[in-house]
Amino acid sequence: LRPVGGGGADEIVAAIQEGVASALRLGVPRKPVLTCVMNQRGNGVYPAPEHAVRALGRATAFARWRAAPPGLLWGFDDVHAEDARATCRDVIKQRGGAWLTGDEVRRVLGAFGLPLAAGAVAHTAQEASALAAVLGYPVVAKSASPAVVHKSDMGAVRLNLGNGEAVERAFHEISTAVRSAFPQITSDEVLIQPMIAGVETLMGISLDPLFGPLVAFGLGGISVEVLGDVRFRIAPLTDRDVDDLLHGIKGFP
Repeated sequence: LRPVGGGGADEIVAAIQEGVASALRLGVPRKPVLTCVMNQRGNGVYPAPEHAVRALGRATAFARWRAAPPGLLWGFDDVHAEDARATCRDVIKQRGGAWLTGDEVRRVLGAFGLPLAAGAVAHTAQEASALAAVLGYPVVAKSASPAVVHKSDMGAVRLNLGNGEAVERAFHEISTAVRSAFPQITSDEVLIQPMIAGVETLMGISLDPLFGPLVAFGLGGISVEVLGDVRFRIAPLTDRDVDDLLHGIKGFP
């Protein structure tokens, strides 16, 4: 595209620069000016207006971030981090860093005062039914075997079980699925918990080789890999970081 007017690209850029300089001499407040000259010679700072607008948006976001007040690093009196470390050290010593069992997860999260849904592990169908009656229907049944990580993928989760018969049937189906996938497992372990309504979310930690520990948050559930709606922030998080992390996912509404 040829520049509008009779002048060439160099003359247009020079005129823009002179206009900016004249405005500054007259006391006009300073503001960013991005130049984009679209012609075959490729003169100018940006090859297309979209690039210039994108750069200006990034600069604006950075300026807004710098102008914001510093965040606060919260502390809690009911945190017992050493208890969590002791549990993890024991697991590493005993099993060489394998996945934590359900009970070990409860101990680690409990050390930080994180509330967890009630539940217990049943070893027989009758025990599962009895636990469900105590917890109250509807309930969820899922494999508690440490060997089973992605439970839904192998049919080791049953939701909205409304009576004892459904719980016992779910126990047998889950046990059969787990034994088929892992013949070495000789005991049945099925976790029974109350059915809780809400939005499934994912929270976790990833150790990045460049940035170090990263905190992850996003939409969870069985479609987490498909949706990919997860955001990360560098640890430790301030209150502002947490707020940005929550609002940063597309599924926040």
